[in-house]
Amino acid sequence: MKKIVTLFAFIPLFGIAQIGHQKQAEISGGYEVNGFWGKGSFGYYLDEGSLIRISGQLNFEKFTIDTAKGQDEKVQLYILNPEYYKRVYTTYSNDLSLYVGGGFIIAYENIEDEFLTDGAKINAEDKLIYGGNIGVELDKYLFQVPFMKHGDVNFFISAKVNYLPKSDVGEIQPNLGGGLKLFF
Repeated sequence: MKKIVTLFAFIPLFGIAQIGHQKQAEISGGYEVNGFWGKGSFGYYLDEGSLIRISGQLNFEKFTIDTAKGQDEKVQLYILNPEYYKRVYTTYSNDLSLYVGGGFIIAYENIEDEFLTDGAKINAEDKLIYGGNIGVELDKYLFQVPFMKHGDVNFFISAKVNYLPKSDVGEIQPNLGGGLKLFF
């Protein structure tokens, strides 16, 4: 029974590819307050301006704990992020579009060191966390891939705010980034 429920939970995300809507693959990276991130995504356009996608993201963060001793704490976040975005503006020629949206976040937070240089133990541990995000993206059409029928390449910039209430490194995590999208 559990396998059937899991199968039906993923049909809305992955089954849509079978009805002929445009798909996209994305690779991106960017900056956040305490580090940087990299992300890969795969998405489906439900209609002309609605997009659902699933993303895998890796955040590398560094926090200064003791400035006198130069001690930093390194944290990695491994994020799985299903999202929905809606196009709210496009130019007449359709080469520039603005999207707004959000999604859920399921992440694993890995804290690298357990002890400070003086032997004090950090009162935080690796754990599974959850939350959500909201964001905006601006897409700019670049070119069409010659050997693909619908192979457009877009450059995009994004601004997001992740909200992770159980995180040891901060509940609100803004980030900026950019990357390339391939439509097929």
